[in-house]
Amino acid sequence: EKHPKGYLQFEAIGYDKGADGKAGTADDVAIGPIDATFSMGEFPSVYYDDDVNFVGKLSTAGFFTPNIDGPNPQRKWNRNNYGEVWVTATAKTEKGADGKPLTAKAFMVVTVPAYKRWDQPEGQDFIYLVSAGAIFAPDGAGGEVLSMPDGAEMAHGDLVTALAGSGYSPADAEDLVRELRLARVIVSDQTVAAPAPAKPEGDYPLQALVLNITNQCNLACTYCYEFGADKIATPNGKPKYMTIDTAKASVDLLLAQSGGRPAVHITFFGGETLMNFPLLRQVVAYATDQAEAQGRTITFSLTTNATLLTDPIIEFLAEQQIGVTVSIDGPKEMQDKRRVYKSGKGSYDVIEPKLRKLIARHRTRAITARVTLSKGVTDVVSIFRHLREDIGFHEVGFAPVTESGEQ
Repeated sequence: EKHPKGYLQFEAIGYDKGADGKAGTADDVAIGPIDATFSMGEFPSVYYDDDVNFVGKLSTAGFFTPNIDGPNPQRKWNRNNYGEVWVTATAKTEKGADGKPLTAKAFMVVTVPAYKRWDQPEGQDFIYLVSAGAIFAPDGAGGEVLSMPDGAEMAHGDLVTALAGSGYSPADAEDLVRELRLARVIVSDQTVAAPAPAKPEGDYPLQALVLNITNQCNLACTYCYEFGADKIATPNGKPKYMTIDTAKASVDLLLAQSGGRPAVHITFFGGETLMNFPLLRQVVAYATDQAEAQGRTITFSLTTNATLLTDPIIEFLAEQQIGVTVSIDGPKEMQDKRRVYKSGKGSYDVIEPKLRKLIARHRTRAITARVTLSKGVTDVVSIFRHLREDIGFHEVGFAPVTESGEQ
């Protein structure tokens, strides 16, 4: 089945902030198209991302031509030409208060055609990988390997030979089977030695920083490590919230030790991250200014239980293009089983309307749900359908509860 390419023409549209002086609100006034030049840059999900080299070409006039679907022999495992990138428009004449050209960014996801519909799960294979705590839809070479044993045992060498017979080089076939075994996608009673990592020439430059801006939380989830041997909260009398001085020093460290990386990333974590939202705002402003002064890009993300989301906070997250991961366990009966307040009251009714507002307003980054699987909360299919199809999360990840041997 052939699918036509999805060409796309980008435009830069100027807006006046309106009477409230805020961007992205209802009273904004569209001024019209702005003459701009367009460029495409990497959206750094992992340090080795190279999507910008394969997804297609963007002209300076903003016309995007996608690459062919794939598989692409220039990408490891012959992956398709999919990926996530930034598209930046730089105004030719309009300037900001600082005298610099006005710029705006759009997040673009380039993917291959959806040959199978989500509402026809019988037509799509899925695997749940326990070691990663995630569900995958295998395709390409990985799917080919998984389909080979067909329920029967198959030797490592036979898998490699079969892949080589399908057109893969012997070296690529060997690497793929070994990689799948190391990830425990396929298992064996034979030991597979992990390849020795190459010794770095010197200190490896930093890519990302996780700021634990508070150890406090307004929920008392029954599986939380704060109630077990892994408790990390500070004792009484010790600081419960990160200070701005510590945060600035951490940002300075990231920028100083990230080498020549054009883009770095900060994740805000807790406790409940939004209990220290004033600090979070300050850090975003400081880190953005410091990175821009060096001609670099910095992106942000956070994890939250969503109970403290407000309209101003949602507006800030959208304006600053901050990625959001929400800890949520599914529909009401599952969410309220474990994710409760100290009084024992469930949290679903509090967060459900807030999540709908967040997803409707925040369209600059994917909004992700992170589900903790525990006793009584294991219906992965119904959880996924509720969070993805009803609430509207862009991504849903799963992780099982684990215990230390002492508990």
